[in-house]
Amino acid sequence: IAVGYVNAVTTERSSATRTLSAPLCYALLAGLALILFFPRLGSFGFWDPYEIKIADAARSVVTAQGTLAQATHVIGRPPAAVALVAAGFKLFGVGELGGRLPIAIVSLFALLACFYAGSSLIRRRGALLGSFILATAPAFLLGARQLTTNAPLLLGTSLALGGLVRLCWPVEDSPPFMRAVDGLLAAVGLFVGFGSGAMLVGVVAPLAAVAVALAAASPDRRRGELAIGLGVAAVGCLGVAGWAWAHPRGYSAVLGGLGHAFLNSAVFTNALKQLGFGLFPWIALLPMAGIHALQSTTSDPLRSAP
Repeated sequence: IAVGYVNAVTTERSSATRTLSAPLCYALLAGLALILFFPRLGSFGFWDPYEIKIADAARSVVTAQGTLAQATHVIGRPPAAVALVAAGFKLFGVGELGGRLPIAIVSLFALLACFYAGSSLIRRRGALLGSFILATAPAFLLGARQLTTNAPLLLGTSLALGGLVRLCWPVEDSPPFMRAVDGLLAAVGLFVGFGSGAMLVGVVAPLAAVAVALAAASPDRRRGELAIGLGVAAVGCLGVAGWAWAHPRGYSAVLGGLGHAFLNSAVFTNALKQLGFGLFPWIALLPMAGIHALQSTTSDPLRSAP
């Protein structure tokens, strides 16, 4: 929301924007994350029953009473969260600090990855402001300080999108080795996305997003072969996901949970309410972002280097 709004309303680069280097932006965001995510992580107990369930599964892995695969089937969630908490228990002891510290570290990297992806799509200032808003949004801020978090998934999808976009539309004057770095980050992002959000959300979503962007790009910037390849990959993954949903057998690495029939009576407005609460007060920018996005007919030809 924020990056789209800032990119639309800002038509000229100021002198401050020109001197806003990428290392400085990463340093500012890292400092903000250290202030918001890390203080007093072990000063309050686990939230029962939400954090307790993941903590018990991680402790069973640490004490060799169960495997990571068994813990994944028990909690019905992808293994990334349990693996992170188990690593924290091994390094820092079984407790609140040991469980939450790896989550906070991953949240820091997820924030930096968000800026990495955003700066490849819009100007650097918009990506910085958007990352700042992400860090202060209640959903992400609270998730960075508890075991039930989506930070690993955000880290994976941000790296995947940022790397794929930079590969498809290279930034001008970027060093040649950066293409190899971007490709490596995209691969790492897809791997992390699969481990934290399974195939449907962690792999299909970023591939489909880039495929749609490629298909909608102007003819002089379109990569037809890449768009077809990514689209076929996304459709294939969706087909596998549909098959897995129709044949539930416990935890599904395709769906990222326990397959079951559509028996939930919840309606889509519940998700909209959670989105509004999770992004408060920044959700107020959404109408302005939509209006300015529809009015904007120009693009930024001076996209900054990574």
